[in-house]
Amino acid sequence: MSGVGDVNGDGYDDVVVGTGSYDFTAGPLNAVAEELSRGEKFREAVGVMEMNIEFNPGQPYPHILLGQVYVQMGENEAAITSLERALEIDPDNEWAKKLLERIRTQD
Repeated sequence: MSGVGDVNGDGYDDVVVGTGSYDFTAGPLNAVAEELSRGEKFREAVGVMEMNIEFNPGQPYPHILLGQVYVQMGENEAAITSLERALEIDPDNEWAKKLLERIRTQD
């Protein structure tokens, strides 16, 4: 939202843009990483997922998504590490189990 006018009385027009806040919860960061991955910007997706894990350490999905990106990059050992971490957080996560099994049967 933009506004123009001498709001603070200093004789100059003031411009206000945006709210100055960012959403670093898991959902929005997952969405950004998924979009980057679809665009084959894998290194950028990894960076977003690493930040997501830092801000949301108890969430399994960022680790799963990171594992998927590593698979797309051909980095299966890193993918295995990410998926194992997801299973440490959520041992019953069937998605992580299936992906991990798929990677291990390919090697």
